[in-house]
Parts: sequence; C-alpha cells; structure tokens
Amino acid sequence: MKRNLLIYLFFVLTLISVTKSQTISQEQKDSVIAQLNAEKNSTLYYATRTIITYDIYEAIPVLKEKIWEKEVEPRLYFLEALVALNAPAVSDYVLAFWDTLNNNIYNDVDSVSIRLNILLLLFQLNDYSEANYVFNVLSDTASYSLYNENIIDLLWFLLNSSIYEAAAKDKLIYFLNESTNREERSKALYWLDEKYGEDISSYVISRFHEDEDFSIRWSILYNILPKYNDNLVSEILKEKLVTEPDTLIRRQIARYILDSLGIPSNYKYIIDWLEDESSDIKLKEIIKRQFETVRPVIPFKPDISTTINTIIDSTVSYINQGENFGWVADDIFILELQSILLSAKTALQNGDSLACAVQIKSFQDSVDFVYADSLNTDPRFVTIEGWKFLYWNAQYILDRLPEPQTNPNLVVNLKNSLGN
Repeated sequence: MKRNLLIYLFFVLTLISVTKSQTISQEQKDSVIAQLNAEKNSTLYYATRTIITYDIYEAIPVLKEKIWEKEVEPRLYFLEALVALNAPAVSDYVLAFWDTLNNNIYNDVDSVSIRLNILLLLFQLNDYSEANYVFNVLSDTASYSLYNENIIDLLWFLLNSSIYEAAAKDKLIYFLNESTNREERSKALYWLDEKYGEDISSYVISRFHEDEDFSIRWSILYNILPKYNDNLVSEILKEKLVTEPDTLIRRQIARYILDSLGIPSNYKYIIDWLEDESSDIKLKEIIKRQFETVRPVIPFKPDISTTINTIIDSTVSYINQGENFGWVADDIFILELQSILLSAKTALQNGDSLACAVQIKSFQDSVDFVYADSLNTDPRFVTIEGWKFLYWNAQYILDRLPEPQTNPNLVVNLKNSLGN
C-alpha cells in the first residue's frame, strides 16, 4: 500500500466539488458502472474517479454489491466513492472494512496504512469512533514514525472534534516544535494556522526565528504573517531584518515593511537601517539599488473596511510622528494642520461629507505648498518623507468623498507618486 494514498484520498474528497461536471449521458454512466466488474485495479480506479467526478448515484447499488469481492486497494476506491456520494449507511461499510482487519485475513498488507486510510474516510463522515487509533500509533514512535505525515493530516480532522481537539492540537504543536523532518513541521504549521490563525502566533513566531529551513521561514513570511495584526508583524519583521541569515528573505522583509506596512515609523526604521554603515553594507547596497531609493515609495492605501474617521486619525498621528522624525516643522503650522483635520472630522460626523472634502483638500494643498516652498526662509517645512504620508493619506480620504470645487486662488502643485 502506497504511503501517499492517504494524501491523495484527502485531496480527492475535499476538492471534488470543484471538478463536478454538469453533463454526462446515461449511456456513459452505464458504461462506467459496468467497469466496476473489471479485474484490473487501474480500471476500477478510473471508474471510481469518474463516478465521483460526475456524481453517478446510480452506481451506489453496484458499489455496495461488489465491494467485498475486491482486493484491499480497490476496496478503498469503492469506499471512497460511496463516501463521496454520501451513500445510505456508508459508515457501516467503512466500519465493516475496519473490523475485517481485526480478523487478520489479509496477508502481506500494511495494516497500519490501511487503517489510516479508513480513518480518513470515517473522519470525512464526522465519525470519530476509532480516533484513538491515531494516538496509539503516535505512542509507538520508533515503529510508526514513517506514518507521521499521514497522521498529521488526520490530526487536522480531529481539531474539529470537541473530544479530541485538545489532544490533536498538542500533537501538532509537538510536530511543529520538535520534529526534525521538514515536511512534518511544514504540515503541522499549515494545519495549525488554518484552524487557529493568530491565536497560535507565539509558535509561528518561534518557528520564524528558529527554524533552519528556508522554505518554512519563507512560507511564514508570505502565507501566514500577512494575516496577522500589522503592529505585531512590524515588530516581528524589524527584529528579523537584523537576525535573518538568508539574504533573499532579508530583502523581502525590507520590501514587505515598506510596501505592506508603510507607516512612518516603519519607513523611518528602514531609512535608518539602510543608512547605518556599521553592518550588512553589501546587502543594504543591493536593497538600495533594488528600490532605486527608498524615499519615493507611496504609503499603502487603506482597504475599504477602514473608515474615513480612522484614516483622519491616522493622518493626525502621522503629523505627530513627522514632527518627531524631523519631517514636518513649525509649531504654528502643525497646529494649523491638526485643526484642519479636526474640522474635517467634525464635518464628517455631522453628515456633511462635502464640507469634510473641502477641509481635507485644504489640508492637502497646505502640505503641498509648504513642501514645494521648502527652500524659502519660512520656518515651516515639509520633507519628501512628510509630504509622502500627509499628501497621500489626504488623497486616500478625498478618493472616498465628493469632489470639492476648485479654489482658483490656491496654487496647487500636482505630483506623481515620486514627488515630481
């Protein structure tokens, strides 16, 4: 019995809904059902796959009649088809096959592998009556370690059982933290993340920092961390940017921080890190060349679920951060900007979105004018960094508000994302 049969069955049973066809003739159905009388395993395999794909319910009586005439592997094919078709009393057939293993009637057969395949079918039916077998196999790690990858897939199903969830979760965490096999750690990580998300972030972060396998760290960076809270991810990546041994991952971390977490504090962190010549000089030169220059990057646009009030509050915060970073200067100018945003927020709360848009446009024009006039002796100034966050955040707000009428007395400098 091939060890990968469990994995194959899992994907067939969970993905068949994607491959269903709407049309198949009765003649074709009859032909497929007739193939269930074949002797060759390959023919039986094809027939059961077709029955599953096209929902040939007419095959159920023949599947039930012929199943006990077949050898072990095609018997599993028949059971899989019966489960996929949700045949009446299908659990009885699966359990009956399970019971035959207790009679030792099969020779030269890997009974553990068969049982694991049968358990997969039972779990698909939400039948956990034989689930203890999973933990019995796990308890004899010396004899059964070759089944660990299949066991991990079964543990995923047990996470959905109120009786076995806690034990299954503990076993998956054990595989994640202790297994020396990359595939086992990777599978355990995948299933834990699918079920618990950020609730198991401490284990994921530990793997991200400690796992020696490149593919696991890469998967965490691209597939798991994007689902976590941005503030948590920012702190993780800032630390990992310094400690990560792989140059490619470090480059992608820098890009991630700028592209997906583009808030002023992260932007400033990357600028300072790139300009620090005490370490990683070659890597930093590569990153600088890759991005040409870090400064023109446009801050990320909030998704539609982020309210305008929240964006206004963020912009106020950006003013304060910009002052601390030396990107915006002059107390009177800063108070003026804050006052405009407060007026915009008040207008929005009063239901006057047009008045809000007028205030936001005034704010944007003021930032733009002072940035363009920064070579003057006026104590007010806005650097390219300050302009980037304040101007574009204002634009993101305006994109969701009625367009205000243009004031012909205002001189507006239109800029692209590079500030040109």
